[in-house]
Amino acid sequence: MNKPTYNIKTSRDGLRYYFKSLNDDKIIQKAVIYLETEGLPNIYQLVFGDLQPDGQVDFLSVSDNKDMKNVLSTVVKTLALFFEKYPEKGVFFTGSTLSRTRLYRATIAKFIETTELYYQVFGLLEDNSLEVFDKSHTYIAYLIQKKDED
Repeated sequence: MNKPTYNIKTSRDGLRYYFKSLNDDKIIQKAVIYLETEGLPNIYQLVFGDLQPDGQVDFLSVSDNKDMKNVLSTVVKTLALFFEKYPEKGVFFTGSTLSRTRLYRATIAKFIETTELYYQVFGLLEDNSLEVFDKSHTYIAYLIQKKDED
């Protein structure tokens, strides 16, 4: 995904990423956090949202800062940075709303041919089964793993 991205600040452990969403009117602090999943030691959950002054992340806010492509490209860039540090881990994510989950499907579908060169992408179906991502299917969540370099 060779799209413009924002400058990212990364925590030392490579599990927290921060950047600023910019437009002419406002600056919004964003956070992408990778959380260990209980009972699944090799799977991390990607959570993303607006960073609040108290350090909490608002996953439901609608910023409408007119820079969605840059924001999504920056989130995807954090995935690449995460996999550089944790190549053996998988990342699970879903949208905080149905429309956001559909947006993620459309974004994955748009770049799947390039993505498949480096990553395995799976979709989670409503019956909780995983399948290799198919852009014609509807999913409730996604799982991405880095392909072995062998």
